[in-house]
Amino acid sequence: MFPSWATKKSPDFHNEMLAAAITKDRGIIIAPRGHAKSTIISRVYPIYAVVHRIKKNMLIISASRDLAVGFLRDIKFEFEN
Repeated sequence: MFPSWATKKSPDFHNEMLAAAITKDRGIIIAPRGHAKSTIISRVYPIYAVVHRIKKNMLIISASRDLAVGFLRDIKFEFEN
């Protein structure tokens, strides 16, 4: 799944982050830098939510426009390929 940006086996806490995003309306994820928080919440969850018809519309906000556009580009790539 997502071989272009998931190059290693996901640790259990990645599944916990995704499960929390699916089941909770809001929350805080605290993890060190480089632990795929943005990948899970801004790439994987939106794809999951659309495919499983959990969400029809989403808003991706990031620290910069370039980061948000990058997340959207990655999501679009997964649906097109």
